[in-house]
Amino acid sequence: MKEVCLCCDTIVVLNEDKNINIHATCEALIERCTSGKMKVIRGDCPLEMMEKLLNSDPIYSIVQFIHCNICNRTIFWGLWSRGVPIYKVVEEKEIEQWPWKDDKFR
Repeated sequence: MKEVCLCCDTIVVLNEDKNINIHATCEALIERCTSGKMKVIRGDCPLEMMEKLLNSDPIYSIVQFIHCNICNRTIFWGLWSRGVPIYKVVEEKEIEQWPWKDDKFR
């Protein structure tokens, strides 16, 4: 059984309907990255711009791969214009396997 990480396993904030609260979860990720507990490895845009971009651009997906400096796991955080957000632990190799649109932000 895997150990619970108090840093990355406690990030996701749920609404009353049990869906991920995008704003609160983005804020929690930003706080942990600012404090040095986590670090963005690669993403479509800066973490702080994910929500704004999702709401202003008819882009299909916006993703981040984030490293937890506490437990050394890699986290995938994805927002979709049509669908539910995804927050999950992934293998580090998935970063290079993701179909990146361009290589502007790393």
